[in-house]
Amino acid sequence: MPWLLITGKLSDVAEDFKKRKQTLNKSAVYGAVASVMVRYAINILWTEQVASEWLAEIKSIAEKVDEGKYLLPQRKSLKQFASNRNVASICRTLEINPKLAETLNKKFGSLYGILDACKNHPSNILLIDGIGMRTLQKFKELGGLT
Repeated sequence: MPWLLITGKLSDVAEDFKKRKQTLNKSAVYGAVASVMVRYAINILWTEQVASEWLAEIKSIAEKVDEGKYLLPQRKSLKQFASNRNVASICRTLEINPKLAETLNKKFGSLYGILDACKNHPSNILLIDGIGMRTLQKFKELGGLT
């Protein structure tokens, strides 16, 4: 996971430019940073903090990655959303929201029923609102069917 750490205030840099009788194009700086971020998939942390503070932030980020939370959205306890254990299990396994999991659980009865339909009757899965070919393929991959 690549990172680019930028420290300091852009206004301070602009002041330095003024002292040298130059003009800083802030839009160009923001554009360059955005371009690096988007084109090369680099995470950017821009901070005005002192070294000890941003080192603490980076340590916290590294700990979250080590905990396996990279690219995993934060969710409130599934108990708040899911009406039963089947739905919670479907949410976790298929990486879907509780509403869709509940719909699938009602139609197919269990995670096993959903995976069976994915394998043997994919047209039944595709009839569910919000599920297309990509989602069906994702279910197959997550369910170990590919």
